[in-house]
Amino acid sequence: MKVSGMIAMALALSGASAALGANAPGLMETDRAFSDRAQTAGLAAAFEEYAAPDAEILRESLWEPITGPEAIGESFAGAGEGVSLVWEPARAEVSESGDLGFTWGRWTLSMPQADEDPRIVRGKYISVWRRQPDGAWKYVLDGGHTTTASPPE
Repeated sequence: MKVSGMIAMALALSGASAALGANAPGLMETDRAFSDRAQTAGLAAAFEEYAAPDAEILRESLWEPITGPEAIGESFAGAGEGVSLVWEPARAEVSESGDLGFTWGRWTLSMPQADEDPRIVRGKYISVWRRQPDGAWKYVLDGGHTTTASPPE
């Protein structure tokens, strides 16, 4: 499925909430576990591990998506020591068939600075997930943007 089709599906899912939700808690748990894995194993390993074989990541700084688990993992390899990306899903929806869903939430990126406090950048993300033959959720599309708004207190 092309990126535009996945985005259309995510938007369609968000408007059909009456028929959705039975599997949403499981998808929220998967997204939280993905964030936890990024803290313990590193960004490259986590993003590669949770990617579907045809996964794509959209980055603000790149025109084309990064495609495939290996390329996605490599894209995080230069993150640098002490860089931390933490996210928390705010909402999940799952299709009535239970095989496709999305999460969106907020992320915080912390980057160490020489002799200074870390640089903190925040934003929002959306991930489209597909259930794999073994029952596991893997993301097929991930993207986000930075925000200048202050986090809620």
